[in-house]
Amino acid sequence: MENKLQNTTQDNSISLGLPCFNEEKNINLVLDDCINILSSNFNNWEILVVDNKSSDRTVEVVNHKINQYSQYKGKIKLIKNEKNILYSGSSQKIYDEANYKTIAMMDADNQYNPEDIIKCYNKMIENNSDLVFGFRKKRKDGIFRNIVSLIFNIMISILIKSKLSDINCGLKILKKYKEIYFLKGLNHINPEIYVSFFSDNKKIIEVEIDHKNRNFGDSVNSFWGIANSFIKIIIYLLKLRKKYLNWSIFIFKYPHHYNFQKNFS
Repeated sequence: MENKLQNTTQDNSISLGLPCFNEEKNINLVLDDCINILSSNFNNWEILVVDNKSSDRTVEVVNHKINQYSQYKGKIKLIKNEKNILYSGSSQKIYDEANYKTIAMMDADNQYNPEDIIKCYNKMIENNSDLVFGFRKKRKDGIFRNIVSLIFNIMISILIKSKLSDINCGLKILKKYKEIYFLKGLNHINPEIYVSFFSDNKKIIEVEIDHKNRNFGDSVNSFWGIANSFIKIIIYLLKLRKKYLNWSIFIFKYPHHYNFQKNFS
């Protein structure tokens, strides 16, 4: 079912960031869908494609799309990393370069439905929330990735007390209220986004979204890649505890505030 903005009377503005790496066969369709959705629903919008030093034709395809949609000159922007700075680095550029306070980030692998951007945005307005994470109730990933994701979510629930069911989801929307300097050199960003908002008692919600099979390309976060980084992930989560929560590694209780809500609709 097509999603439309519920409140069309306000000045709706959004920046959409698409971090990508070797997505030449996916980014074409992703951009078509995102441009159609944003131009049909928002008064002010932009798309920031951050290419993480792809070795395929991703940059060429994006430039072709920018020329194809010349009527939206200046709204579709390509940012090319001079070197691979991983997912955290690309996300930092999206956060820093976005012109609007409402920022959506979505993986460019064509596994997400851009209409869910509207669904999450509507829930953000409806619930007056500050951060919305997508929740893939029916994930279309292989068994190994699902197992890794389960382990990852358990680790996060223990170490930073997340109540999110799918903290590694590739679709989220946030309200930029302060500068955030993400930890560098990682293929993770969601735990830090979450814990940053959580530590400031911002309202966080989780919204069920669609998830599609990956038809082209390989996931950067492969099973063995994540398995080999197991210790690094633990260290990363402990750094987040210290950076944002000032928690001892021996504290495992929730603080007095926890502003969280889950939406299934």
